[in-house]
Amino acid sequence: MSNTENRYYCDDSLKYGEEEKWQYLLDYALEKAEFVEFNVLYTNQEITLEIESLSEFLVEKNKRGEKIYSNGNYFVRYKLSDELKEFIKSKKYGDWNGYNYEDMSFVKNGKEFFATNTHENLIIIEMNKNLKEKLTEKKFNFWCDWGKNPAKSE
Repeated sequence: MSNTENRYYCDDSLKYGEEEKWQYLLDYALEKAEFVEFNVLYTNQEITLEIESLSEFLVEKNKRGEKIYSNGNYFVRYKLSDELKEFIKSKKYGDWNGYNYEDMSFVKNGKEFFATNTHENLIIIEMNKNLKEKLTEKKFNFWCDWGKNPAKSE
């Protein structure tokens, strides 16, 4: 892997309770992203008041196969706003497991670059060698080459 070549790697070592590490990854994603997406596992899922309050930022509800991690009946995409950032940062890493919206991912220039699969404890990020080394220094373990590149599915 060259310093500039991007590939998708996953880390399955983040433990519930390692909130400082989770917030570090969120800060990275929130700084870069234009949109945030969530998988919705069940069509009859209750829309909580918390989710309803974000409806003005909803831009898409669809089913798409080329997501980094596609799961459930459909996904919802929101324009990233200060309100969405606050909502996302208000939850601990473990809070997303079993929440109405799961498997959060972040999108820039029409492409996902960061995704989660909370019930499998996976975080998948598109990165080059420099970012991988930086995250390794921070005690992350992005050891697994994800293999699936949604940009090449188009």
